[in-house]
Amino acid sequence: MNASSLFKTLRAKGVKLKVDGDELTCLAPKGSLTDDLREEIRTHKAELLSVIRGQDKPPSGPARGKSTVRAEESIKEQKRALVTNAIHQCHVFEGLALLPDESIDSCVTSPPYWQLRNYSTAPQIWGGDRQCNHTFVDGFCQECGAWKGELGQEPTPDLYVHHLCDVFDEVKKKLKTTGTCWVVMGDTYNSHSAKSKKVGGFEGRQMRNNTAYSKSRIIGKKGLALPDKCLVGIPYRFALEMISRGWILRNEAIWQKPNCMPSSVKDRFTVDFEPVFFFSKSRKYYFEQQTEPCSGSYLADKRPPGVLRQRLCSNSKYKKHEYGSDQFKGPSISEKESQPGSGTPRESGNPDDPKPERNKRCVWTIPTQSFKGAHFAPYPEKLIEIPILAGCPEGGVVLDPFVGTATTSVVAARLGRRCIGIELNLDYFYMAKDRMRQEILKINDRLSRATKSLTDNSEAKEKAKKHMRIIYEPKGEAREYAPLAASLYKGCAHGCAYCFSPKVVRMSREAFRADVHLRKGALKKFKADVAELKGDDREILLSFTMDPYQPLDVELAITREAIKALIENDLRFTILTKGGTRATRDFDLLEGYKKASFGSTVIFTSQDDADKWEPNAASIQDRIATIEMAHAKGIKTWVSLEPVIDPEQALQLIQQIHPIVDHWKVGKLNHHPAIEKKIDWIRFREEVTALLDSLGADYYLKESLTAI
Repeated sequence: MNASSLFKTLRAKGVKLKVDGDELTCLAPKGSLTDDLREEIRTHKAELLSVIRGQDKPPSGPARGKSTVRAEESIKEQKRALVTNAIHQCHVFEGLALLPDESIDSCVTSPPYWQLRNYSTAPQIWGGDRQCNHTFVDGFCQECGAWKGELGQEPTPDLYVHHLCDVFDEVKKKLKTTGTCWVVMGDTYNSHSAKSKKVGGFEGRQMRNNTAYSKSRIIGKKGLALPDKCLVGIPYRFALEMISRGWILRNEAIWQKPNCMPSSVKDRFTVDFEPVFFFSKSRKYYFEQQTEPCSGSYLADKRPPGVLRQRLCSNSKYKKHEYGSDQFKGPSISEKESQPGSGTPRESGNPDDPKPERNKRCVWTIPTQSFKGAHFAPYPEKLIEIPILAGCPEGGVVLDPFVGTATTSVVAARLGRRCIGIELNLDYFYMAKDRMRQEILKINDRLSRATKSLTDNSEAKEKAKKHMRIIYEPKGEAREYAPLAASLYKGCAHGCAYCFSPKVVRMSREAFRADVHLRKGALKKFKADVAELKGDDREILLSFTMDPYQPLDVELAITREAIKALIENDLRFTILTKGGTRATRDFDLLEGYKKASFGSTVIFTSQDDADKWEPNAASIQDRIATIEMAHAKGIKTWVSLEPVIDPEQALQLIQQIHPIVDHWKVGKLNHHPAIEKKIDWIRFREEVTALLDSLGADYYLKESLTAI
């Protein structure tokens, strides 16, 4: 028996061959190796080692014909320097061959899942002897044991894992010594159903027609076939195989999907997560610790560390200790210097910190994200931000060997990293190229605008700061609405119970509502301020401490004159009002002016609640109708969802009007402590974030909400 025939026989029996130096190890199901086979392995050990090491066949990936060999030689000629921000349309091994060794900082990817989707690529030949004139039966070469098909469509999970880890063996060569690798991978269920048109039907035909396949199908640890309906455990088979090939598994994170696909199954729970494996190439690697907001109760726990707690329990011989005393206090973690890439934690140890944070945990709750293109399995951009920020330095290179529609490349570019993608499917390749091109254009445009703004605005800002009369720079939480604001009137007739403006201007709530008047010389001063600000790119808010469309403005039309002045001086501005359809008077000015936006404060769906809290403001329906009219005219619309008084109504409102709202601002600003204490703000923040993400909405959570 020659080496090729022996290799074929061993593969048919499910025997794995592993090389360690000059040693050959056989991993075989119980009873599969006879004494004769053992003698053959000893006799042909040198030839088998040669085959496995790739002297007579490629160590991984498809066996290639003459045209492919010529392509490989061409690739070697082209391989001179690392080309980034590029996507290559080729087989993954050919794409990896383009890259210099140790040139990649981080690999972030999600490979094709086993037996879940067919991506309609041309069948590839995996493994086997490159010199063999393959004779394929049921996908396997009868001479050398090569398999022909698409990655993810292998007949057994072990073969799939073997092929996939061969890819990551090549990725490992391309990673720097400090490199990391992040893999998102889903599982699948075992099915013997011959009625299925996908996995079940294929396996049913194989098991009827191929006795060897039937016996070797999905072998478990005890050599038994997995039962029907059993989870195959693909991610964990993959992780263990990666470890056996020298990777260091640092974390298994959980991507939890709050908006997962509903399931009709009745005999198990709905699966709403996928594991994310974090591997490193070596013990010392680049890692930038990420943080997440945490509640005060977490930080207020001043118990000593675990070992010390055990020593100080009631039946301990050690001295008892009152938790929180200074006797055992060590330095706060937050006091340690955090160096980028050092992995040093940045966890706050101070309960009074206005923005308390802790090291990021391993359960990441991130909604799935819709995608307009014809790709069935894109992961959300927010999911990929975490490994890119943690595992790749700014300016570093991120690789995705299964790039799909370029989500990884787009996010990497957006975060200031360079990127390389590889995709075999031609349709996805064109989608990825187009998506990447658009993202690069956006990035270049933002950089150009930022540079121009810094250059053109510095003198204008200094000059305006000295002379502004009506327009001012808000402070504190008000600045989250806009960097500049203007108040043409003093007082507001809407009489909102939650309004904090009376306190700001030092007036009683009754006087602030009843004594509404135009500020002395307001329009003249406003026009002078606008002229001073010409060339300034900062946005101006009309208005924060009063409403620009309260009843008095119907008579005076001062807001209309102010808008005209802003447009004449080519300035950016936004309007915030509860005046409803009174504002439509000026839509003829806003329509077509790209530097303007129109916003309204809407916090209720119940008119009864609105009448109680906003007695003289326009009705909810009136405000919504105004937003809808602005949206129809092409005016950018936004909604201030602040203060949140009834979280359920806030969420209902988002669902109700999100199609006509271009941007949301959400905050908890509330000067009624009794009401504020009744709301679970952390839960609301999570729910509103998940809802807005699921709708693909553009939004901003104010610091009052994110700092909880």
